[in-house]
Amino acid sequence: MPGFTSRDDLINELTVNGKHDDWFFVKTAPTTCIVGVMESLWKGVGSPGAGGDPATTPGTVITSDQTAQTAGAIWFPDRSTDLRFLLAFGAVSTQNGSLVLYDRLAGVSGVSLTSTGAKTVNSGALSRYSGTDAINNEVWLEVTTAFTTNSATLNLGSYTAADGTTAQTGGVIVTPVASATLNKLIVLPLSATKQGVRSVEAGITVGGTAPVAGAVNALIVRRLATIPLLANIWNEVSFLDDVASLPQVYDNACLGLAWMANATTAPIVQGRVFCAYG
Repeated sequence: MPGFTSRDDLINELTVNGKHDDWFFVKTAPTTCIVGVMESLWKGVGSPGAGGDPATTPGTVITSDQTAQTAGAIWFPDRSTDLRFLLAFGAVSTQNGSLVLYDRLAGVSGVSLTSTGAKTVNSGALSRYSGTDAINNEVWLEVTTAFTTNSATLNLGSYTAADGTTAQTGGVIVTPVASATLNKLIVLPLSATKQGVRSVEAGITVGGTAPVAGAVNALIVRRLATIPLLANIWNEVSFLDDVASLPQVYDNACLGLAWMANATTAPIVQGRVFCAYG
C-alpha cells in the first residue's frame, strides 16, 4: 500500500528513490500587524506570489497542482499513487511571532458584515479532508474590508460538522474594530459538541450592532503545523523525530501561511516546507 512501512522504508524512499518535495518560501506580510492577532500572508509578495480572493457564493473549492496553480499557493506535483507527508517545516523571521502552515480548502468572498442576521455562504463540497476526515477543519474569516465604527458580534450560524450533522451553530465572539483591519484572520468557534467542518451554509451570523464597514472571505482550512519564531533565529520542527506525526499533504493541496504577531511591524518570513512520498 502507499505510504511507508517503517522508518527504514521512509529513508530508502528519500535517499535511494529521491521521493521528496521541497518549497523554499519567502513572504512579506501585506499589512501592518496587530499583536496577538493572526495575519494572513496570502496576499503578501514573495514566493509564492500574492494570492487573490475566491469567488462569491458558492465560492471556490480550492486546489493547486502542476495542472492548474492557484496564485498565492505553496503547491507540489501530483504523486499518485504514492502518498505525500510533511516531514519538516522551518523558518526564520525578522520579528518574533508564530508561523502557521495550513491547507486552504474552500473559500467564499464578498461576505458583507454591515447588517445583522445570517449571511449566506453555501461553500462547495471539499476535495480533501472531506467526510469524517473533516474532523480538524476550521473556519477562518479573512478581512478584505476593514471594520469601522462598531465591533462585530459573530458566530457560525449553520454548518455541517465532520460527522455529517447539519445546522450546527458555533460560539459567539466579539471582534473589536482595531483587530479587524485588512488581511487579519478571525477564527470562528465551532459547536461545543461537534468537531470539524464539512461545509458552511447560511453560515455567518452578525448580532448586536453591525460594523458600518466590513467584509470578509469565509474560508474552510486545515492547519498542518505551527512553529514559534524568535527574530532572526531559525526554528524547524521534524514531524518524524520531534512530534512523531506525519501530516498528509494531498496532491491538490493549496498551502498558505499565517502569522501570529508579537510586534506591529510587518515581518519578512522565509523558510521551507519539506515532504516525502512513497
